[in-house]
Order: sequence, then C-alpha cells, then structure tokens
Amino acid sequence: MCEEALIKGCIQQDKRCQESLYKQYYADMLRVCLRYAKSQEEALDILNRGFLKVFTHIATYKQSGALGAWIRRIMVNTSIDYYRGKSALENVVPLNKDAADDLQQAFIQPEIYARFSSNDILLLLQSLPTNYRLVFSLYAVEGYSYGEIANLMNLKETTCRWYLMEARKLLQQRMKQLLLLTPQTNSYDQAAAS
Repeated sequence: MCEEALIKGCIQQDKRCQESLYKQYYADMLRVCLRYAKSQEEALDILNRGFLKVFTHIATYKQSGALGAWIRRIMVNTSIDYYRGKSALENVVPLNKDAADDLQQAFIQPEIYARFSSNDILLLLQSLPTNYRLVFSLYAVEGYSYGEIANLMNLKETTCRWYLMEARKLLQQRMKQLLLLTPQTNSYDQAAAS
C-alpha cells in the first residue's frame, strides 16, 4: 500500500491502515523512545502514547515533508511531555563561569565510543538522570539547539547547557569505569595465550 493511501486510511480510522503504519514505523520509533526513556517499559508507554497522537492528528499532516520525520517529531515531543507530566523537569541549576571551561573536557572521545556496542551506549544513556538524558538526546542525537531545547522543556538556555555538560561528564565517567571493569585483550595478550 502506498504512503498516500495509508495516510488516507488512517484519517478514515481504518484499523488495517493504522496497524500497517504502526508496524512500518514501530522499530524506528521505539529506538527514538528508548533514547529518552529510563527503561524498555517506559519507552513502550511513550511509543504507544505517541502513536495515539499520530492517529489522532494524522489529518493535520502536510505531505510537504517525510511522514517518518513527522512521526519522529511527535515521538520526541511525547517523550518530553511524558517526563514533564511526571514533574521530572526542574528549572534550577544555573551555569557558573567555570562550567563553560569544563564543557570542553566533558566531550567523550570517539575512540572510547568505538569500544562499546550501541546497546551498551543505550543502557548508559538510560542510566542518566531524566533531565540529563532528555537534554543530551535532544542535543546530541536529534540535533536541537540549546534555544529549541529550552523552549521544549520550559528551561533556561543556560540550564540546558549545564544539563548537557553534566550528562557528558557522567557518561564519560561511566564509560571509563566500564572500560576498567572490562578486560581489554590486545595482540600481546592473544600471542601469550597461544
């Protein structure tokens, strides 16, 4: 079924079209939700709330952009709404003048990322406090600016910067801890074992 027919069917609340759209975008949107959720269960809850919004508002979709991008935006906004509803977002924590210098040191080196699977990184991301996880995902994964994040989350821009810096520091610390706990084998170790 072509996308246009699928959209028309969803507007008419055709259950087969809704099921088809859900199945088509399920995996990609679950990955989006997992980046914001603290657990698989929360991600599924957010995903289902997001698809409910998709089906409720599909008639407002303007076919000027990709349907997947429109659905993704709904999932991101639903994730933010989910935590806003839980009163998890706070408007505190100003950025002090020394924190800007620390921001450069908080970046995670690409060679560190290479040692982790995408599932390991997702689990690390899910272990972050809610505000850190949301800001980090919006900035680093979705590409939102600090101003956009501040508007979405009803925060000050400096608070968003602070959350991002703290999220990066915490991720970096946790990655380093995992590297110390995980034995690394190098060619010397492999040769000695032979």
